[in-house]
Amino acid sequence: MKDAPTRKEIYSWSLYDFANSGYMVVVPILLFPLYYKNLILNNSPNADLWWGITIGISVLLAGLLSPVIGALADATKRRKAAFVLLSLLAIIGTALLAVTGKLAPLFATLIFIATNTSFNIALTLYDSLMFNVSNKSNSGHISGLGWALGNAGGIVCTLLI
Repeated sequence: MKDAPTRKEIYSWSLYDFANSGYMVVVPILLFPLYYKNLILNNSPNADLWWGITIGISVLLAGLLSPVIGALADATKRRKAAFVLLSLLAIIGTALLAVTGKLAPLFATLIFIATNTSFNIALTLYDSLMFNVSNKSNSGHISGLGWALGNAGGIVCTLLI
């Protein structure tokens, strides 16, 4: 824990909330489920079932892997590096989702699972980094700033769609 985080550190940490909320609104909630069910699965009668299984697997994997990756990141003192790596995997995976309509459904499903799993694990590491940019006296304020910017990011992305 630091005594005096810089404004740059605080705003950098908080702006990640802006970006990750955009992902959460656009990819697993609004657009990709429709794209997956209508284009990738060709409106299959079981499309909703397969979407539920796909998202469920990604969240289950993140839940199982997060404690292990978090413990490794803590033990090696590479939490920020692990966060950056998983964020990059999620970013690259998200970009790849744009071409999944041309792929076999299995490959599209695997890309989404890897992307969403990486995103959710990165999110747990991001949350743990709050203690690098706050102290006991300002953690509520900084957390609130991240929360507010996250909501703004989700709203902006929704409006852009």
